[in-house]
Amino acid sequence: ERLNTVREEEEARRAEELARQQALVEQRRLEQEREERERKRHENEIQQIKDRHLKEKMQQISQTAHGQKILRKLDEEDIKKLDAEQIAAREAEELQKERREMQQKLKSQEKKIDYFERAKRIEEIPLLQQSFRDKQVEEKKLWEEQEARRIAELVLERERAVETRKRLARMTQDRNEFLTKLKSGRDTIYQAKLKEYEKKLAEERKNDYNKEKKSAGKLGKPNGLR
Repeated sequence: ERLNTVREEEEARRAEELARQQALVEQRRLEQEREERERKRHENEIQQIKDRHLKEKMQQISQTAHGQKILRKLDEEDIKKLDAEQIAAREAEELQKERREMQQKLKSQEKKIDYFERAKRIEEIPLLQQSFRDKQVEEKKLWEEQEARRIAELVLERERAVETRKRLARMTQDRNEFLTKLKSGRDTIYQAKLKEYEKKLAEERKNDYNKEKKSAGKLGKPNGLR
């Protein structure tokens, strides 16, 4: 009976240990599942952030023509690896490349233009010479017309000057004659006034003389002879 009791207790301990072990296993399994869910959630968040950054990068790069060229040359994985400085460096590199290509095209076009211009100038030399001769003839004709007008204006101006001098001379002569007549008239009036004054003065003197003589005569007679 005691042996049975010991056996039962041993079996009970083993069953308890087994249950504890199973509980630990279940707990670890649940913990692992929770960690796995947390890891996946975290990875999803990171991936969403990466996707958003990738979209922003692609939108940023596509704003310029050279940026669009960069996008055509790169895949998403390459773009994901680029940061802001690398994007700027790629854009600068692409822009520099475009400038070199544009300069090369311009040089090539300039060479073509120079070639055509030289050929064109050679063909146009006779035309230019004829145009130059025509221009000389036209300029000479224009100069002759201008010179003729200038000479005509000088002649007209000379005639006007002569006429002006003649008119001034006539005006001066008329002025002198007027002054002479005025002076002569004044002298005539002066002489007439002078003669009239001298006549009056002589008369006054004569009257005074007669008065004095008469007074003297009266004083010289005696009182009885009245």
